[in-house]
Amino acid sequence: MARQYRDDGSACGKRPSALRKFVATVFAVVCIVGPAMAWTWDVGTKRIVSPPRGVDSGTAVVPSAVIMNPGDSTASFPVVFNIGTFYTDTQSVESLAHGDSVTVSFDTWTALQRGVWTARCSTELAADESTANDRVTRTDTVRVRDIGVDSIMAPKGKINLGVAVTPQAGVTNHGTGSAMFWARFRIGTILKESTFVFGLAPGASQMVSFTSWTPESLGTFTTLCTLALFGGTDMVPGNDWKQDSFTVVTLAKDAGALRVVAPTGVVDSGAVIAPQAMVRNFGTDTISFPVIFKIGTTYTNTQQVTNLPSLDSTLVTFANWTASPLGTFATRCSTALAGDSNATNDKYSDSVKVIIRTTDVGAVRFVAPPDTVDSGTVVAPQVVVYNYGLSAQSFPVKLVIGTFFTIYTDTQQVTSLASHESLTVTFKNDTARYRGLYPARCSTMLAGDQVTANDRVMKNTFTRVRDIGVFSITAPIGVVAQDTVVTPTATLWNYGNGLDSFPVIFRIGTFYADTIRTIDSTSKSVTFRPCTLNVAGTFSVECTTAMAGDVGPTNDYKFDSVQVTLLGISATDQGPGLPRTVTLRGNGPFAGRAAIEYGLPMSAVIRLEVFDACGRRVRVLASGLGVPGYHTVAWNCADEYGRAVAEGAYFMRLTADGVTLTGKLVKME
Repeated sequence: MARQYRDDGSACGKRPSALRKFVATVFAVVCIVGPAMAWTWDVGTKRIVSPPRGVDSGTAVVPSAVIMNPGDSTASFPVVFNIGTFYTDTQSVESLAHGDSVTVSFDTWTALQRGVWTARCSTELAADESTANDRVTRTDTVRVRDIGVDSIMAPKGKINLGVAVTPQAGVTNHGTGSAMFWARFRIGTILKESTFVFGLAPGASQMVSFTSWTPESLGTFTTLCTLALFGGTDMVPGNDWKQDSFTVVTLAKDAGALRVVAPTGVVDSGAVIAPQAMVRNFGTDTISFPVIFKIGTTYTNTQQVTNLPSLDSTLVTFANWTASPLGTFATRCSTALAGDSNATNDKYSDSVKVIIRTTDVGAVRFVAPPDTVDSGTVVAPQVVVYNYGLSAQSFPVKLVIGTFFTIYTDTQQVTSLASHESLTVTFKNDTARYRGLYPARCSTMLAGDQVTANDRVMKNTFTRVRDIGVFSITAPIGVVAQDTVVTPTATLWNYGNGLDSFPVIFRIGTFYADTIRTIDSTSKSVTFRPCTLNVAGTFSVECTTAMAGDVGPTNDYKFDSVQVTLLGISATDQGPGLPRTVTLRGNGPFAGRAAIEYGLPMSAVIRLEVFDACGRRVRVLASGLGVPGYHTVAWNCADEYGRAVAEGAYFMRLTADGVTLTGKLVKME
């Protein structure tokens, strides 16, 4: 058998060779041309510039976006901008060159649609060869700052003369974010009260109570409640106030319902609960009356209150109610006093929700930090959480301290907390650094929680700074005559923010010491037992505070000195003979201490003082009866409080024997 031989020159032999040449040619073209290739037509959206991510409702915004042309050809094309489903605008870009970009502005949009919306910007070049970069999207929030007064709850209708009432108003946060605001309440011109509301959640309502007030005169009075949003402008100011009126009368018979005690909030299906309500005798007579309690349309019970004294309250307990069926039901307590003089307070309504509580966790109470903590203390915050549901749950717990700015935050994970079990969650350590009162909030964050009303617990914690210091020594300082009885006096200063009791020690030389105990205030002058300075000489004067836990020990003490002389005048360095007239002389420019010399031709009552360039007295250097002769007084460049004075010009003034002399002193550093 002859072996078949394939000749490359045959038709069959040429095909593989030609194919190899074709593939090689294509590969070469791709290798040479490929790296230099780019899309001929390609435009896209680079980024959205406006609207900002957070914009207040009602704000006029000009949407804009940066458009780019990474293609090889100059292009003209439309650009479309959408916000949600309620805003669309199209603008044209003309002749955008290769590699250039341009910011395109669209028609003005007024942000009226509160909430979170998606903004989209798209290029729509018909011949675009790469559409992946055509669109950019992002979410924007239209926020609303709006708080409002719903109603004035008390005082209302007729109230009894001489009976205390707590002004109350219902408020709601109609905005999209948490709100902090001042609530102010007025009764005519006789009462003005205010309180601050912290962190009212969006959509939440709250009863705001003010200081109790007792009417002292009969008549009709207007009530006004106003709100003032903190840190922003209320966008709907029309609901920021509510006005009403009430009449003060003398009521003999007036029974009223104060509040529903139980059931309220959320209860478990099948739970057996004894409904309770508080009622009050607002009148002047002792009264007996029936009280009716209703839950939805399926429960009604009546109990009798007997001989309730004037202005007394009592808790009324009704027959048991079994929580069923599922749903939300109105609760109402009503008094039915025959001949009641004031019907406006006879009813109080609330609601209760019946559920099968399968998923419900909540924050119960704070264990730490304490109500008051000293600055610098390290505290591990702790909060008790509880699983009210029927199944074990895992969930995060978040703790935040701070209002206007957050000073601490931490999140811990709770794993498999069993049904109807509690757990103390410990957070990372916190060092109390910022003085003052701060709210602490702890929240459970279980996805699908059926009852969110119990998710948060709050408390206020006060960071106390304990720092007491001696501001100045008032007496004795300067020159004092021998045998003078002085009352040592010092001024203290509270550099902290808390009140505390602490000892204060005063010493003069080695012969006097006294300690008193005082309670600090912003500033306080304290006096010690009197002392007779019966030894001549110069002695140190020292006042020291000794409060335990003081965080600023450098200001706890102050030093000065007192010079005790026979006549209250320093007579050192007397010159020879007697001057013919009163003389005064300084030692020219000086640094550190100034020597002032004066002369007296005869005994005279003198006063030597130093003033600054503005004529303010800096210090009294000597006063009292001076003997004839030349005298020298040293000034240590300190004022009456022992503080060093600045460099510059000062003036000395000597008054003696009806003569006043002045001279100039120049302090140099």
